[in-house]
Amino acid sequence: MSGAIFKYYFEGEPMELHKILNELISWETLHQGSAEDIVSEICMNLYSDRGIQARTYFEQLPMWLQDIILIIDFDTELNMNGIIGFLENSSGQYLDETIDSLKRIGADQDYLTLHNIKLILMSSGIDPSLLRANLNNQSEYTISSSQMIHGLDFDEVLDEAENLYLNQDRNIFENLFEYVEMNRSLFIREMEEC
Repeated sequence: MSGAIFKYYFEGEPMELHKILNELISWETLHQGSAEDIVSEICMNLYSDRGIQARTYFEQLPMWLQDIILIIDFDTELNMNGIIGFLENSSGQYLDETIDSLKRIGADQDYLTLHNIKLILMSSGIDPSLLRANLNNQSEYTISSSQMIHGLDFDEVLDEAENLYLNQDRNIFENLFEYVEMNRSLFIREMEEC
């Protein structure tokens, strides 16, 4: 971003990218807060009305901010709904991007595990991007299982998911905090350019 101010439109009104970024993370926190403070502030704002605006322009956000959002969403879905819930939810629509984010933050074991889950789905003839569509095609109030909806036995996926950090002695947020701390000056420079 070459110092230009990028304008996007939200409900018919122009929004500058820097305003969207400032809705997620304050200058003060980015400059003076710890990596944990930065991730925490983004997380708090992500699940507010401000986050809705940021999600609307997700692809235009800087990669570092996309990484933080994807890791937060991944962790939230895994904790609330497990790996199948993540894959079926809107967060699962960003499976490839989440895999890439895990690699960028240095969560190598989780990167490999999620990549393997994607390969298991694809080798079973399931396009991961269609899992949400399959779920949305169900009638309202229908009681069914993921196996019935997708025609896939998820045992192999669930077995592989046992290798994710939730079931092991590691925490991807430690990787994320290290990534944020190591790249803070880049984050600041990119925000200044917006």
